[in-house]
Amino acid sequence: MMRIYLYAVGIVLVLGLVMPFDAIAGNSQLCINGVNVYGGGSCGTTNTVSNTRDRYVLQGREAMTVMMNLASDRIAGIDSNGNMHMVGIYQGNQYPEVRLRVFSCQSSSDATKFYCNSWPAF
Repeated sequence: MMRIYLYAVGIVLVLGLVMPFDAIAGNSQLCINGVNVYGGGSCGTTNTVSNTRDRYVLQGREAMTVMMNLASDRIAGIDSNGNMHMVGIYQGNQYPEVRLRVFSCQSSSDATKFYCNSWPAF
């Protein structure tokens, strides 16, 4: 029974992570303190990223991108409420400013809310 549940949660996460990118391919942005790093200008209210003393807090699409590009040796688990938690090193190329940083991430059980918090750089 647990395998079926994990399989179902995995499918929901994959569909929730992959489908939104079809609509905005080529329109990536990384927002730090409300400013788009890749071209200036302000970001919409749905993209929330802040840098507090060399730590990054990402929500929404940016957090989803980081979660999908954590190293293969990441640690992942699902809590009793169905929320997925992951810890790993971001190895993607979309956001070079945070490449090789360690992130703690989580997504809601229905894969509609995503949140990542970087660890301090040493």
